[in-house]
Amino acid sequence: MASGVNLGDTLSTALSSSVATFYIAGWKSCTSFVKAREVAAAMQMLYPDRVAFETHPFEDRNAFKQWLSASQDDITAHFGADSRATKHVTSPFVWSSTIFVGGCDELLAFFRSGIAVGKPQGVMPSEKQPTPSSALAPETDGSMPDVAAETSSTAAKEEASYDYDLVVIGGGSGGLACSKEAASFGQKVCVLDYVKPSPQGTSWGLGGTCVNVGCIPKKLMHQSSLIGEVLHHDSASFGWNVSSGQGSAPIFDWKQLVTNVDGYIRGINFKYKVELRSKYVKYENFLGSFIDPHTLELWHPRKGSKQITTRDVVIAVGGRPRELTIPGGEHAISSDDIFWMKTKEPGKTLVVGASYVALECAGFLKGMGYDVKVMVRSILLRGFDQDMANKIGEYMEVQSGIEFIRKTVPQSITKLENGQLLVKWTSEDGESCEEAFDSVLNATGRDPDIAKLDLDKAGVKLNEKTGRIWVKHEQTSTPNIYAIGDVIDAPELTPVAIQAGRLLSRRLYNNATVQMDYDKVCTAVFTPIEYGCCGLSEEDSIKRFGKDKIEVYHTNFVPLEWSLSTETRAAAESCYVKVICDRIRDKFVVGFHYLGPNAGEVTQAMGLAMKLGFTYDQMVDTVGIHPTTAESFTTLEVTKSSGVYFRTSIFISTNMRLSGSFPCSTFLLLLALLPACVAGQRRLDAGLGEGQIVLHPPPFFVVDGLDFQGMALAYLQEQGINTSIEAQSWMQQQGYSSLRAMLDDESLYKVTEEAIFECGLTSPRTETQPIPTNNSFQTSGYTLDGPCEIWLDDTKVASGRNCHTEFPHGQHQVDYSSCGGSCHLSWYWLGIKYVEGIYSWQVYKNCVGLSKNPTA
Repeated sequence: MASGVNLGDTLSTALSSSVATFYIAGWKSCTSFVKAREVAAAMQMLYPDRVAFETHPFEDRNAFKQWLSASQDDITAHFGADSRATKHVTSPFVWSSTIFVGGCDELLAFFRSGIAVGKPQGVMPSEKQPTPSSALAPETDGSMPDVAAETSSTAAKEEASYDYDLVVIGGGSGGLACSKEAASFGQKVCVLDYVKPSPQGTSWGLGGTCVNVGCIPKKLMHQSSLIGEVLHHDSASFGWNVSSGQGSAPIFDWKQLVTNVDGYIRGINFKYKVELRSKYVKYENFLGSFIDPHTLELWHPRKGSKQITTRDVVIAVGGRPRELTIPGGEHAISSDDIFWMKTKEPGKTLVVGASYVALECAGFLKGMGYDVKVMVRSILLRGFDQDMANKIGEYMEVQSGIEFIRKTVPQSITKLENGQLLVKWTSEDGESCEEAFDSVLNATGRDPDIAKLDLDKAGVKLNEKTGRIWVKHEQTSTPNIYAIGDVIDAPELTPVAIQAGRLLSRRLYNNATVQMDYDKVCTAVFTPIEYGCCGLSEEDSIKRFGKDKIEVYHTNFVPLEWSLSTETRAAAESCYVKVICDRIRDKFVVGFHYLGPNAGEVTQAMGLAMKLGFTYDQMVDTVGIHPTTAESFTTLEVTKSSGVYFRTSIFISTNMRLSGSFPCSTFLLLLALLPACVAGQRRLDAGLGEGQIVLHPPPFFVVDGLDFQGMALAYLQEQGINTSIEAQSWMQQQGYSSLRAMLDDESLYKVTEEAIFECGLTSPRTETQPIPTNNSFQTSGYTLDGPCEIWLDDTKVASGRNCHTEFPHGQHQVDYSSCGGSCHLSWYWLGIKYVEGIYSWQVYKNCVGLSKNPTA
């Protein structure tokens, strides 16, 4: 057929037989035109007496556009009742002598399903569409029926009532992915996106949380802090002198960083608008709410309001930060504001919360040089593996120098005349505290942004426990309304929302059946020491399989890139990996966790293996790339069931620094595994156990193949002691004047054969250590509740009723003056642990000689 076909000629020819002829116009190299031609040819081959087709190829896109423009009068005259025809501007343009079909996808859907067995998934029902009531519908014997020229007036009226096939409420990552995918299947789509300003007045452009106030700016600022650490701590060790001629260090410019990040994000905002336009998705900068399941009210403070109708709705509005509901809480900023602070820098900052948002922001602010404190109500990183969460907290306190104010919340914020914010709180021991900050960053959690949607008018139900929209396979309680992303009970991650949105559109409009898999989704936390994980946490693994049914392989590792710098070398043993296996299924890997540099990159690669499924043996049989941090997974051998635990290096020093080189005159508080000297300095690295002191040289007892190093000296069970206060009362009732007196009572308990009663599991060959000269010691804290004491000979120099809270991570003071020229340091701790319905008090004792002239 010549490319100059007259569309009117094909329409004026009435059908005189049962053969349905389809006309396909398009430009030659258009893939959709080629596909439509092949589909029609296949149908003609299968049903030669029922289907015929003609193609009308044009040399290029311009020629096709010119033909389409010249044919508008004929299109309007014959398909005027179907506005899709007059709006159709893409190749191919498909019609028959009686109806307008659409493009390639509509033709495919028309052939696949037919009107008699339900409306074609690829055809837009939002417009008036006269179609044969039984056209191409398969009969029971599989033969093709005759083509009927009648139309379904009822269906036409129903479809004509909607302005759009799909309206997506929310222009974030998930909503944009869903809308563009739906448009690719020929749907008429509209995206509503309006950013309600934060309480501080911050707003942004198209793209949602991730692009504007989440993943993108967060990762860029995290990178800025990493660069700062390299410049200040590592560059000289790698041969770079970054100071100027006057010897000044590099200067950080907050406003320059925010300006650059802002420019990058605005480029993404613009790109998204261009993509929507190119996909023929209507973008409306309005706030949407429901009037009924198919009608939406659109509102904008300057543009007014209007209504639109739609067949389907996808809710993808995401979440917003939870507000700080205390007196003066309006002075706090949130993650909605921190990335857009152009007029002032954060300065001294109090971060309220223990979420990943809180710890990430605290980390990059500290890395930029700001004084940062974190106020934590309970645990860190709720929902994540708590072993890993605690290690992150230890690193941030000890290595980054971030102070954690634990087990408390702010009570009020008052703005002072100098612009600072005075924060008041009550400490765990009841002491009233207050401190002035330049900024207070509230990161106590996020809630779904659904309050103004009027979901009740559409019959959309919520999960009463979580306050999020109830869904099953993204479908809400109202059949034509769907929800994706942070508004449902699913991982609050950008890639999850994107994948869910795309798969939903494919199921709705392209006859796909693949459901979103929310299991084994990888994630990364960009704290100062990065964390990546996939699969189950250790706690969830125990709940699902039972403690005796899992095996946990773990180890510390030292990144090569941290090996030259004394600044980062001090933190090298903080890097840690563990893999959780199901013993019953040949040690099938059910969870992996990584703590170290480039966590996101390492985790993404391991995520594919987790998705496909693999065992521990397959993992260690894999040849690693050397030297990399990821190869640590291929060399895992040590199990937690062996009793070996790895912890962050913590030091007591005569010359203590928060970061940097530790001199040989150090001894380890809380668990030393192996002593080492690096570059002429003694390093007493990661330790084992539940928090006891093990001093240099470390003990090493092996019985029946098990390493008893770091284990408790003894256990006191079922004593009726459940709290630290009860422990103090019990000791007084029994006549003990101190914890030392109690734990030195040989009649109270029997120690393991490998232990020494006087010094627990400390080696009897322990050499004396130097007496610290700065009257301080540094700990990583106590992992369990319970009392502790430190003695120099017969002088008690430190004690606490609950050392878990009274001696948190950080430096503490001890008066060593009573030691004189030499003395004997003894340490005692009674730690409570609730295991399998029993309160078990674990006894720990250690000792070491101190001297002005040590033998070590």
